[in-house]
Amino acid sequence: MVMNLDNVKAYYILISAYSNQQDDYTNRIMSSNLEDALYLMDYKLYKLGNGTNRIAYIAHKESVTEEDNNDLRYDAIELMDKFYQNSVIVKYYNEKKPKRILQDGSERPVRITNFNGDMNNSFYSEGASFSFVDEQEYFTPNKPTDIKEGMIVEVKNNHNEWIPREVINSEREWEKMYKILVKYNRIRILKNI
Repeated sequence: MVMNLDNVKAYYILISAYSNQQDDYTNRIMSSNLEDALYLMDYKLYKLGNGTNRIAYIAHKESVTEEDNNDLRYDAIELMDKFYQNSVIVKYYNEKKPKRILQDGSERPVRITNFNGDMNNSFYSEGASFSFVDEQEYFTPNKPTDIKEGMIVEVKNNHNEWIPREVINSEREWEKMYKILVKYNRIRILKNI
């Protein structure tokens, strides 16, 4: 593979200049401009394909520190705006998982899997193929006010399966069930991202 993309010491941006609204010629020009911009920012590049005409780049720097994470985020957002992308994937130094930065600046965790067929989030290089899949983020409620009526919570059963359950009476259910489930880490709630 290109590099160990999920290594905790990895530090990179994954970005493309491709747009469905542009013709092939314009996409090639924009891709060339993106490549130039990344080189001017002192990144080393790996060129990636995805089975279509969409070219993406993994841009990385060597010998970085945690202080460089802010620069990576700034560069990623700047490039995303300049090349009209909806999102860009970054992997910060000393963090376990890559993240997708969206246009509004929010970040969502992603995980790297084997090729899954989603051509917008799948890439190949040097015979290796991989995909970036958005992950769900959960939190464990700690107090009765974390649970509200109509909310869906997930409860882990004795077979280690997460079962969704709608909250009907939050106060009563907290006292009779959720309080003990929190104690044994058997309840979670999907974060609204």
